[in-house]
Amino acid sequence: MRNLVSGALALCMMMGPALADTSPLMPISVPVPLNKVDNVPDHVANARVTDADGTVIGAVQRVELRNGRHTRLDIALLGNENLVSVEASTVRYDADNNVVAIAESASQLAAKPKN
Repeated sequence: MRNLVSGALALCMMMGPALADTSPLMPISVPVPLNKVDNVPDHVANARVTDADGTVIGAVQRVELRNGRHTRLDIALLGNENLVSVEASTVRYDADNNVVAIAESASQLAAKPKN
């Protein structure tokens, strides 16, 4: 019994600092509005596009730049031949996963004007 208590005490002493830190962990990548990202990698031009639920609904086909900032994206929706155009300020970019997240559903995007 004495060994069990000693072992538990030793474990608590080793784990104490780790258990005491209750601050939330930051995710590896925090998606940010695409038009606010500096030095966006070129491969954003073929990023996956997800809806608010995280479902892949398409892929970026073209990125428009103005004064070195991304301003518009053309997105090809899955199962749809047409491209839809969205403002870069309305999407969030996850650089670690090369994913563009959009708040609209695929059907809402499909209803937008076509290019």
